[in-house]
Amino acid sequence: MTIASTLSSARYAGNGETREFPLPFRFLAPADVAVVLRAADGIERVLAEGAQYEITGAGLPQGGTCRLNTPPAAGEVLSLTRAPRLVQETDYQENDAFPAETHEAALDQLTMICQALDEKIARAPLVKVSAAARGLSLGDPAPGRALVWGADGLALEPGPESGDIALAQGYAAQAETARTGAETARTGAETARAGAEAAAAQSQASATAAQNTADSLTGLVNTKLVPLESNISTLETGLMSLAMKQAVQAGDTDRSILMNGWLDPLTDAGQVALTGMEFQSGDTGYLQPTPGGTNLAVPLNLAGAVGSGVAAGAGVVKLAVTGSGNVLTALTAAMLSNVGMTDWTTYFANLVSGTPDDNGPYFNAADVGFVIDLGVARTITGAGMYGYPAGAGTGAVCTWAYADASTGPWTSVATDATYGKTGWTDKMWAAAGAHRFWRCLSNAGTSNSLRLSEVRLYERADYPVNDFAIFSLPTLDATYWTALKAATGNATTPDGCAVYAAVSFNGGKHYLVWTGTTWRGLTYENNGVWQYFVPSVGWANASANDKFTAFKEALVAHAQNKWPLVPQYAQWTTDICAGGTASASLGTAANAFDNDEATFWSTSSTTNGWLRYDWPTGRRIWRYRFKTYPNSAKCPKNWTFEGSNDGTTWTVLDTRTGVTDYGETVVWRPYYEIPEAKRGVYKMYRLNVSECVNASHDPALTELEMNESTVFLSATALVGLTQEQWASQAGFVPGTTKTVDVMAALTTSDTAFTPELNALGFTVDRTTGVGTAEFSAFTSVDPDIGRAVFVMQAVDDITLDTDLKAWMRRGTEAYAQVPLVQDSAYDATRVLVRGELDMSATPGTGTMFKLTTHNNKAVKVFQAANYFKSK
Repeated sequence: MTIASTLSSARYAGNGETREFPLPFRFLAPADVAVVLRAADGIERVLAEGAQYEITGAGLPQGGTCRLNTPPAAGEVLSLTRAPRLVQETDYQENDAFPAETHEAALDQLTMICQALDEKIARAPLVKVSAAARGLSLGDPAPGRALVWGADGLALEPGPESGDIALAQGYAAQAETARTGAETARTGAETARAGAEAAAAQSQASATAAQNTADSLTGLVNTKLVPLESNISTLETGLMSLAMKQAVQAGDTDRSILMNGWLDPLTDAGQVALTGMEFQSGDTGYLQPTPGGTNLAVPLNLAGAVGSGVAAGAGVVKLAVTGSGNVLTALTAAMLSNVGMTDWTTYFANLVSGTPDDNGPYFNAADVGFVIDLGVARTITGAGMYGYPAGAGTGAVCTWAYADASTGPWTSVATDATYGKTGWTDKMWAAAGAHRFWRCLSNAGTSNSLRLSEVRLYERADYPVNDFAIFSLPTLDATYWTALKAATGNATTPDGCAVYAAVSFNGGKHYLVWTGTTWRGLTYENNGVWQYFVPSVGWANASANDKFTAFKEALVAHAQNKWPLVPQYAQWTTDICAGGTASASLGTAANAFDNDEATFWSTSSTTNGWLRYDWPTGRRIWRYRFKTYPNSAKCPKNWTFEGSNDGTTWTVLDTRTGVTDYGETVVWRPYYEIPEAKRGVYKMYRLNVSECVNASHDPALTELEMNESTVFLSATALVGLTQEQWASQAGFVPGTTKTVDVMAALTTSDTAFTPELNALGFTVDRTTGVGTAEFSAFTSVDPDIGRAVFVMQAVDDITLDTDLKAWMRRGTEAYAQVPLVQDSAYDATRVLVRGELDMSATPGTGTMFKLTTHNNKAVKVFQAANYFKSK
């Protein structure tokens, strides 16, 4: 359980009748509450539990009740304060379970102790935060003596006695009286003399003086006293505005208390319930209505996803296992060559006939077998063999290896491939790159006695197969969506992977896929049983009764059930430089694309140059390589690989510098892979060499190869789905559909890496609806007058009380609107807004405050506070 409120005390005025008083804070035991009664003369006494009161509700999140045996009289004040024991009683044993409830209870106890200490500190006098003094001390109490600061300004020590202070004050008063008397006597004498001398003149001027005095008094009343009455009212309003503004500004940094209410500067959203609004966190956190607009990206929060493959809290979905690849169907008898097997000439063609159970060549000794020449380099991830059932022998243990030339060298990938005569046996291994030659030899020292009927190779699949990480995403609020569109570009997956999805518009009970012409049910909960649909067959129960199993089995059951959520790419490993046009800055470009090591491309006369290949339509190249020229001085040292669609504007896709590790023979360089973020579809590609290993030589190379990745998207793909298609036949209906649930599966068959999905999203059109921010409750004694104050920044033109409204309520009564006025400027871009509401006619002590936005208007609220007072 959490401690979401900072409230740890309550005060109640006695009336001679009420005996039960709410405890509006959580406490663990009655002994954790201090009950103090203050008499009318200010004397406090601590009441005793049992003898004078009893407490109920210990451990409840909403608090409890304190019942006094005798009701407090009028003029008395009851204080209820959380006062937990300052102990820590949770004892964890090594290697024992770590129960969350026990741990959270200990944290709750510590939080309550902190809040109780904070309540005590709040009642102590403190020096100002800006004071430089530190290490202050207080001397021993001395009855009847005043406290004075010591010479160092750091210690308050007992000073003069009260009697000495009163005596000194009396002497000072007597001295002041004597001085005043002397001054008065002197002035009297001077006045008497002046009076005698001026008596005649004063007599003559008396009439004029009287008239002037009357005129002066009339002017004073008109110019001073009358405006003063108005100025006092203006001053009162101004001071209140200044006080509110300063309190809100202070709340930016220290959550200052505003009068007897509370202030939340919105540095977190823990005390605000939002509907149709968003919270922006940070030091200047604010609330705003959910923005409207067209083509808005709606991210699907993978951090909140659930299901298999979800990395908890990381916002990533990973595959727990990877696929084994697809059978390579391009094997022919011409690719096979014998390494000492018996009956090879008679039966070798049967190995790739596609008909198991026919006769074949024979493993009958160590180090015999065969070599497969695939013609081009391919990434093989496994091999299977079918033993001839009628043949002699029981099985063979073999080693598979690869090479880039028929004479080797050979590198082993599997040394324990065991094959029998009871049907197909497959041996899989981790992908080790693309290679042309693959060899299988029987091991020495084993019982190698097996006649083969069929052989097959597994190639790394270039399209998804049935390996899944199934997950679902948090429900999306679609209340104000006017159009649900295609997936956005923030869906990131590795090449060779796919993301399949299903959506629900009824709260996650019935998931649908788009077939290209209509929406069709894929999985649904049928009276508590999860089922999935198989085209041309019907509905079937999932093997495990949950939506994830139903979704996976639907995908496995039929290809039509796979609805691609984002584009998926297949990485091809064959050269595609054919059917196009070669060109170069200088030299014979075609020589680099003729598969002939005897020819080469060179600029012959310049120290730099480019080699280019064009296709009629765009290609998405994901890697390239070149075959070197037999003179390393002419080999490229610095170059860029670039793409273009017009031959004028070129985009740099890959940059290499300082490459000098060449020999003096013709060999293929390693593949250079283009970063995924830079891959695109271009009609023209070129290798642009800026410098050779020897800067004075002209660039040259023998062959240039490029490999492409292609996108697989059927007519059912989400990308390009129109709003009319979204809204048809139980699909998304603007104004009716309130929520969208998404369930998805990450799939792949690539064994070379562990795929992971980092982000997903939709694009929508959305209006700004009615946004509501309701602040947590506050309990006050007789809150007759409610006041609200908040800081606002208008994004659109805002009319207070129309586009932005404030509301308050008391007890369980309905909300009443608070009239708002713009008070003053808060800073260069924000204003202070305030309002006041008389709530004395409604019962209750609990109060609530909320803000609402209307008419599709955008506004930001940075701080908000409400406070209350009695009439």
